[in-house]
Amino acid sequence: MRIALVMLPCWSVFTPPLNLSYIARVLRQEGHAVTVFDFNARLWRAMQGQEEDWWDFAQYERWQNSQIFEEQTLPTVKPLLDSLLKEIASRGFEAVGFSVFHTTAPCVRYASKMLKEACPGIKIVWGGPACTPHWVKGDIEEETVDAVVIGEGEATAPELFNALAKGASICGMAGVAARGADGKMLCGKKRPPVLAHELPLPRYDDYDLSLYRFSQLPIMMSRGCTGACTFCQETVFFKPYRMRPAAHIVEEIEQDIKQYGIREFSTCDSLLNGNHKILEQVADLICERRLDISWGGYARLDRRLTVELLGKLKKAGCKWLSFGLESGSQKVLDLMNKGISLEQAAQTIKATFEAGIEAHINLIVGFPGETEDDFDMTLDFISGNWQSISIVNTGETLGVGPGMTLFEKPKAFGILTDKLYCFRRNWTFPLFGLV
Repeated sequence: MRIALVMLPCWSVFTPPLNLSYIARVLRQEGHAVTVFDFNARLWRAMQGQEEDWWDFAQYERWQNSQIFEEQTLPTVKPLLDSLLKEIASRGFEAVGFSVFHTTAPCVRYASKMLKEACPGIKIVWGGPACTPHWVKGDIEEETVDAVVIGEGEATAPELFNALAKGASICGMAGVAARGADGKMLCGKKRPPVLAHELPLPRYDDYDLSLYRFSQLPIMMSRGCTGACTFCQETVFFKPYRMRPAAHIVEEIEQDIKQYGIREFSTCDSLLNGNHKILEQVADLICERRLDISWGGYARLDRRLTVELLGKLKKAGCKWLSFGLESGSQKVLDLMNKGISLEQAAQTIKATFEAGIEAHINLIVGFPGETEDDFDMTLDFISGNWQSISIVNTGETLGVGPGMTLFEKPKAFGILTDKLYCFRRNWTFPLFGLV
């Protein structure tokens, strides 16, 4: 089957998409002819020179808010986007797979409808973290999309596209949501979690690496998280936590150095220190093999991130760690179910700095139950630890979406809304209800 895999705006332009690289590898093993299109990076490059960079994190509302996308974003990007979609339509693909995040969703919906009109026989498939049964139900029943992969896609995609190639039924297939004979959405059972070390290593031959903001490649050491924060969707999507064997991770690093000459990596993990023993083994192997690389990623504020381990990470090329502090109020941390103390957080941040690794912290503003005094405590924490903090990723207002404990049990957190989904906006004080 001739398949196009597509990334649309808005997503990171720091590195080529790791997700499409994995899916392309498993589909090619099944004999499918796969072409990968990173239209996200191509549009970003084409729109350079504007007063504002629409791919900046602060501009994501332009893409993820459907109304703003339709009224403001689409009129500007439509000529460029349509020309890219014509490229797909003209090449005779039998199926197109879109990677769907909340920031890409409006663009994916537009592209899917356009391709259905231009190529009536084409099969449209969606997959990604935004693809929950609740969220895709209307699109499936309105026939905007033919099949949606629910959950991790590496095991589901080969079976799904094999069936589509044969014209076989996909209704009830594990890991797939599709339109049943009665016109209603039918979801198959959940698939077991993917073991990433059993997958072929991702490759980046499909990408023009000069398009991206940095000369670096993504790498995924683990999937899932050892925490259970009430505001998190990733824990649900990648459940349970799994970390690849150290040798498998370092094998990928060596492959990328040899194949692409790139020595800078960005980990795509929710946290790279979910298994401190394996993380230490990774650092030891990098040092033993004398791999001159630099890397960093998200990490949990954990007392097991010791001075000794941080020293090994530094020697192995770790340049920065980004910690999900979220708040300087212990009360708010407990409401979030963070499982950390402020004392522990301060110690880990200081130890990271003293090891020569940049410590970044991330904040969330507007968690239900947070008061102005709680926010002042966050400012006090930053002020009291500023010498150890390299970057403060300024507080993002809280968003609520499917899979989060906040979404599933809104009344328990005092969330007042008649809508089942919202983006990061329109919080009111002091009740913190959604309007």
